[in-house]
Amino acid sequence: MRRFSSIDFMRGFAIWMMIMFHVIMRWYDGSWIQDGDLEGVPMVGLVFFLIVVYFSAWAGFFLLVSSIGNMISMYRNLERGKSWKKVMTFQIVGGLLLLLAAVLVESTIGYHAFLGYAVEGKFDRWTTILYRGFHMETIHTIAFCVIVNGIVQGLLSRNGGHAKIKRNIRVYALLAVLSVALTGPVYKALRMIVPGYPFAKWGSSIVGSLDVQYPVIGESSIWDILLKAVMFPLGGNPEPLFPYLAITFIGSIIGIYLCQKDCPRKMPRNGILFGVGLASVGLIGTVVVIALGIGDPERLMDNFYQPPGLYPTLWFWWFLFLTGGQLAGVLLVLRLVEFRGRGREFGKRTLSIRRYGYVAFSIYTFQFIDAIPRALMGVFPFVSGKWPYPENIGWWLPVLVMMPMTLLLWEIVLRAWEKVEYVGGMEWCMAKIAEKVLPGRRERTEGRKRWWQAARLDAKEYLYRPEWLNVVERNGIDHGRRNESKLAFSLSLGGLFFFPLAPVSMWIGRTSMKEEGRNIINLAAQVISITTMIGYAGLMVALCLIPAPSF
Repeated sequence: MRRFSSIDFMRGFAIWMMIMFHVIMRWYDGSWIQDGDLEGVPMVGLVFFLIVVYFSAWAGFFLLVSSIGNMISMYRNLERGKSWKKVMTFQIVGGLLLLLAAVLVESTIGYHAFLGYAVEGKFDRWTTILYRGFHMETIHTIAFCVIVNGIVQGLLSRNGGHAKIKRNIRVYALLAVLSVALTGPVYKALRMIVPGYPFAKWGSSIVGSLDVQYPVIGESSIWDILLKAVMFPLGGNPEPLFPYLAITFIGSIIGIYLCQKDCPRKMPRNGILFGVGLASVGLIGTVVVIALGIGDPERLMDNFYQPPGLYPTLWFWWFLFLTGGQLAGVLLVLRLVEFRGRGREFGKRTLSIRRYGYVAFSIYTFQFIDAIPRALMGVFPFVSGKWPYPENIGWWLPVLVMMPMTLLLWEIVLRAWEKVEYVGGMEWCMAKIAEKVLPGRRERTEGRKRWWQAARLDAKEYLYRPEWLNVVERNGIDHGRRNESKLAFSLSLGGLFFFPLAPVSMWIGRTSMKEEGRNIINLAAQVISITTMIGYAGLMVALCLIPAPSF
């Protein structure tokens, strides 16, 4: 099994971060920041909150990484001689299965569905079964994008067209631009069809007040259900295809590059600079729009993860800010790993994180097991441990304790679950259904000894014995031109604006001294990195002493 360790790591890291952010979002009472009640709160608390807001809106990061992996898989199948029709059919069927599973998860067995609420003791929320399948979550977006990308790539691959690299990249780039350009008109059209879509309210006799995005099965007419089924992927809350199709098309471009034997070595650098440029334009645009009073901070805080809520003024700039950061982050990791010949060692060091990406859908679905750490928080004074939980925790310390406890719980679950190859998980269920639907899947499973084993869930092969790939091998790095030293220096400059790059720069700078000797470039990188880390430490101390401004 040939894998890019950085892609597997980033899939797992996205889910790992999701768990931590969702612990905060699910269990912490952050009403004080929404109310602007910052009296007595140090500035560091506000800064931390803004960082959480930005990175917790990175749902597109998982979509971007998944799209890269999906394109690599399609290209490999085409290179093996599979027809474009078979590849496209596999994508469409797989996407439809994922979509059906997404509807089931969001309505019935997910953490914000009937089962998730039942674990918290909120049995009155059974009504989610009737409508929440129309919630356009990340998993729905991925399912639709798998289908769309399969159709696009299938059509491009006719008569050996998958080998026309430059043409295909131009097509995907054009589609990405069109996806963003059409977002405004699509949103406007949807609001003309259903006024106030998707946030306007309607009164359901079963559920009560409900967003117009959601029809209620058993109450809404069949025509209303069919209409909303068409509308919610286009502009439904929170992650509709417009503008998120742009992210999957960008991921497809990166995947195409990685599949080439002569992948340009400057591709990551150029992509990082492009991503930083997008993010910078987006940040400036967001600040200007808010400063001019066209958009307001409260609306941004309420809708930071859902572009439809930021339409018509803030969505474009905020989307650029998010997407640029995600693109730069993905390409930076690729640059530091596969473009430096570190695929194998990086894969071994990141095993614990990669586990999260292997069964990402199952973890997303069953993340309500964080109710166990929540119950244990009853040992803290002033924190109610009574079930069902009456309210969120207003004290920050128990929530911070819950985060590592939840990760530890998942580590135990995943290590035990892999022994039986994730039987009963969402990936397992979909794989077993695919074996019945797709002949190719059935053939791959015949060699497995036990009925419950699924071909694509061979944990030992995926996690422990993959063939790690590199774009540039270690012996292909030109140390005579001090490439590693230059990389360390570039990262040290980036660390001035994004702190985590400083320790990475220092580490690579030290490694370069062994391979390229001490030189002015890696010495400068060390000085800048150390100075940056000291400066940020001092800044954090100062922010702890400065009170946050009131709104």
